[in-house]
Amino acid sequence: MPRQILISTGARLHCGLLACGGATGRQFGGVGMMVSPPGFVMRASRADRDEVLAPPHWQQRLLNAVAHYRLQAPPHRRPPPVRWEIEHALPAHAGLGSGTQLAL
Repeated sequence: MPRQILISTGARLHCGLLACGGATGRQFGGVGMMVSPPGFVMRASRADRDEVLAPPHWQQRLLNAVAHYRLQAPPHRRPPPVRWEIEHALPAHAGLGSGTQLAL
């Protein structure tokens, strides 16, 4: 089992909502494209306890996601503690899909 993994994402430019309707009954759709760079670069490594090293805006979001996962995962499927380190972060609220990329 690896001691650490490196996770790298792109960013997403969202170009707006489209009113579709028509025969499908679907009311809205969207158009977007992936761009790289910028993106997130995160490192996950084994640790004695869960730990997050990240810019303040992202630190609490990632801590919450880790805690939520640990509560929802069956006991026999819970991974060992992990140190999450965000080495490069997308700017928040800049229209690049930073919340979506971090969630994924």
